[in-house]
Amino acid sequence: MKIRVFAALMLVTGLLAGSLYGAPWLGTQVTQFLTRNDAVAGYSDDGTTSFFASSYDDMNGVAQGELQVLHFDNITGFSAIYCFGPAYANRVSVDQGNGNSSVKATLDPAAPGCSASPNVSAPVTIAVTGRPNGKSQTSTNGKTISTSNDGTSVTSFTINYTNDTFTESFTGTVGSSSGPFSNNGYATNSRNNNRSKGN
Repeated sequence: MKIRVFAALMLVTGLLAGSLYGAPWLGTQVTQFLTRNDAVAGYSDDGTTSFFASSYDDMNGVAQGELQVLHFDNITGFSAIYCFGPAYANRVSVDQGNGNSSVKATLDPAAPGCSASPNVSAPVTIAVTGRPNGKSQTSTNGKTISTSNDGTSVTSFTINYTNDTFTESFTGTVGSSSGPFSNNGYATNSRNNNRSKGN
């Protein structure tokens, strides 16, 4: 029996760095912040193992991580483990320029922020590197500007964004599986630089 797991590409926004400053004599306030998300997903060629990992910033500017491993074999059946929280932040990296990626994390079913199926009793380690396989690459970038007027104040919003998504092949190990992970994987790198100005 084989499993095919489709990981959703999550573009999670949050605050990485914020600065607030004003010009009191003009009554103007400017807020600027950066949002980011690095995410990867891979699938073993034999269809038994999949993984998903993401590193991003939440709405409070705290770095977070999210990782999941799914596996099926004829001995233990279907197994799954999922971990989430700041303890798993920055376990994923995706190079914006060339798409090279890496994931290194240990998921412990007994750790805070983790949940697992009953047949997962020991930690599961993900240690993989990814390289674009040339099947597909999508890059988008741009700028959006909008204005809001509530009758008493006017606020303008400017967002500069970039997103690069690559199809990837991975090498390494995911739990007991050593792959290969050469089909249907991806890596994405997203950055938004947001600025609001109001009076």
